[in-house]
Amino acid sequence: MAESIRLNGILTALKSDCFVLIRSRTSWLLIVIPVVAAILKMGMVRLQGIGTQVMSSINSNVEASVTGYGHMVDGLSTGISVAYLLLLGFSACIFAIDNERGITRHSIVKSMSRSEIVFAKYLILCLMAFVSILITILCTWLTAGLFWELGPIIEDGYQIIGVDEIKKEIFLGLKLALLPIPACLGFGLVFSVLARSAIQAVSLAIGAGLLLDFFKSLFGRLTYFIFSSFQPALNDHSYLKDVQRIVSGYSDVLIDDRIHLLNLWVPIPEAIILLIISLIIINRRSL
Repeated sequence: MAESIRLNGILTALKSDCFVLIRSRTSWLLIVIPVVAAILKMGMVRLQGIGTQVMSSINSNVEASVTGYGHMVDGLSTGISVAYLLLLGFSACIFAIDNERGITRHSIVKSMSRSEIVFAKYLILCLMAFVSILITILCTWLTAGLFWELGPIIEDGYQIIGVDEIKKEIFLGLKLALLPIPACLGFGLVFSVLARSAIQAVSLAIGAGLLLDFFKSLFGRLTYFIFSSFQPALNDHSYLKDVQRIVSGYSDVLIDDRIHLLNLWVPIPEAIILLIISLIIINRRSL
C-alpha cells in the first residue's frame, strides 16, 4: 500500500530539491540549451535568407518581403523539441541519482515518505520545465524580431493573414505543444524509480522516448492516444508544425478538430496515470 502524502513532507522535500537545483549546472543547462538550439536554427535560416536575397537582387533587382513568424515558429519547434528530450532525460535522472548516492535513504530517515519525495521531485520538474520553456519562447520571440519583420502575410499586394490571426495560431500551437510536458516528465520519472542507477534510467528513458517517437506512426489512429504524438519532435505530428506552415503563408494545411480535441484531453490524464505508477513502484521496490 502506498504511503500517505503529507503537505509538510512535500514542502520539506521541495526545499531540499530547490536548494540543490539552484546550485546545479545541470538545471542551468536545461534552460540554456533549448534557447541556444532555437537561436542557432533561426541564425542559420537568417544567413541562408541573406544569401538568397543577395542572389535574387543580382538576378532580378527585386527584394522579397518575408514575414518572420514562420521562422520564429520553426525556431520554437526546435527549441521545444530539444527541451522535451532534456526534460525526459532529467526526469529519469532526478530520483535515480539520489537513490544511487544514498540521499533518498537519508531523506526517509528525516521522516519523509517515499511518495512525498517522488511527488516533490515531480513538482520541481514541472517548475523547471515551465521556466525553461518560458525563457525559450521569450528569447526566440526577441531573436526573431531582430532578424525579421514580424508582420502580416502579404501576397501580390493583398493581406492573406493578419498579425492578430498569426498570434492567435501561434498561441494555440504553443498551448497544444506544451500540454504533453507533464506526461513526458511522468514518463521519465517511471524509469527513474525503476532503474538501479542514473545512467540506466536516462538510457532507458531516452531510448524508449525515441523509439516511441519513431514508431508512433505505426499505431494508426491510436497514435493520437499517446501523449508524445502531440509534442514537437524529430517525427513531428504536433499542431505547432501545422502552425509553422500556416504562418508561412501555406494555404493547403488541413486541420482536424478531432485531433485537437484529443490533444486537449489525452496528455493530462496520462500524466496523472504515469505519476500514480511512479508512486506505486517506489513504494513496492527496495531502495
